Amino acid sequence: MEGENKTFITEIILLGFSDLPKLQNLLFTTFLAMYALTLLGNIGIILLIRIDPQLHTPMYLFLSNLSFVDICYSSTVTPRALANFIMENQSISLSGCATQFYFIAMLASAECFLLSVMAYDRYMAICNPLLYTAVMTKKVCIQLLGNAYVISLTYSLIQTGNIFSIPVKSKNQTSVTEFILLGFSDLPKLQILLFIVFLVMYILTLLGNISIVTIIRMDPHLHTPMYYFLTNLAFVDLCYSSTIAPKALVDFKVEKNTISLFECATQLFMFVNMGSVECYLLAVMAYDRYVAICNPLLYTAVMNRRVCTLLVLGVYTVITIYALMQTINIFSVNFCGSNEIDHFYCDAHPLLKLSCSDTSFNEIVLSTLSGIFGFLAVIPIVLSYILIISAILRIRSSEGRRKAFSTCASHFSTVILFFGTIIFIYVIPSSYFSLYTNRALSVIYTMVIPMVNPMIYSLRNKDVTQALRKIFQKK
Repeated sequence: MEGENKTFITEIILLGFSDLPKLQNLLFTTFLAMYALTLLGNIGIILLIRIDPQLHTPMYLFLSNLSFVDICYSSTVTPRALANFIMENQSISLSGCATQFYFIAMLASAECFLLSVMAYDRYMAICNPLLYTAVMTKKVCIQLLGNAYVISLTYSLIQTGNIFSIPVKSKNQTSVTEFILLGFSDLPKLQILLFIVFLVMYILTLLGNISIVTIIRMDPHLHTPMYYFLTNLAFVDLCYSSTIAPKALVDFKVEKNTISLFECATQLFMFVNMGSVECYLLAVMAYDRYVAICNPLLYTAVMNRRVCTLLVLGVYTVITIYALMQTINIFSVNFCGSNEIDHFYCDAHPLLKLSCSDTSFNEIVLSTLSGIFGFLAVIPIVLSYILIISAILRIRSSEGRRKAFSTCASHFSTVILFFGTIIFIYVIPSSYFSLYTNRALSVIYTMVIPMVNPMIYSLRNKDVTQALRKIFQKK
């Protein structure tokens, strides 16, 4: 095992103003007076605004939030500093330090965004006074505040994870610098066969998805929202498969299947990112099919180019943040025991099993984030298909029902295959399956699905097959 001996610390000493022993009493009094004034002043502002109805305006709503943030911001630092002035032991636990840093970063960021929102409020009041009440409605103000807090919370979580992902050092342990991907090493006689199978699947994935993207780009009749989303799905499948397959192919041909800590983190990030983007693209495509079938007259107005672009950009942005949070969560633990990953790629659960830290919190974060983001992806799909099926059943002619169902048959097949595999891998406990079954399901999830998606959308889609015929006829 590649590694080096290190000691991990469990607490940190805050030196503060310890180099000024004669001024400790004066500094304590000064800090206490400032903190008392901070509390009195900001609580006074909040109470005044709450009591006086004339101050129930956007400007004072933002001001009361600024006062609340200032109270929390000061309370994150000052009480601890006051305690350090009168205590000999000025240590803070690692978790306490991480918590303090998180709140400092979050509240400071929130204050910055609140000041920006207040500047915009003043701009509207001075430059557009007639439109002020129409623009700065209660709903808009709450949305602005909500966005400020959510962005600050996310930013702070990323920053805290980034800082505390550095191994901080107490007991003599060996820090892992690289991992060994065991993969299919327990099947030595099948290495050549598995290499050929993986290579064929990867080549078919590349050819199929590149063909889908090319066909849609070349045929103007396919420049519609549905095929715009399909192009993005094909691109994601390309990236998704390329995150896993090349490394797996190399590992079949080399004796030492190692991967560095950084490469493993990068692979996990891309794997989570592309897999989650695919989930949300399928959700967006379900909504697209719902509008097309249930509201055909409004389809072009609702699913215009701007809306489609915003939906796709929103998916990529949100999921990139989610993948970053999950990667930081996994790699914030210490790896100092075994470095053998019982898988053919870096996945969250196998990595947490190798940690020598207490991973209970990390597992809670992993499960909570996965549950929330998974739920938010599944709900639009389920609701869309409930409404789609009810709309199809109301169509009187069998030909009309068949035509309506054919427009979403390919998407429905992909959803069943993709989410069905996810449920087997991540929802049903692994104890129900053998090690080989889990690996086989992972191969389906990472290799087979990106390969068959183009086949599903081309073989079951008349528009794509007709476009393909046109291309060959031109040649």
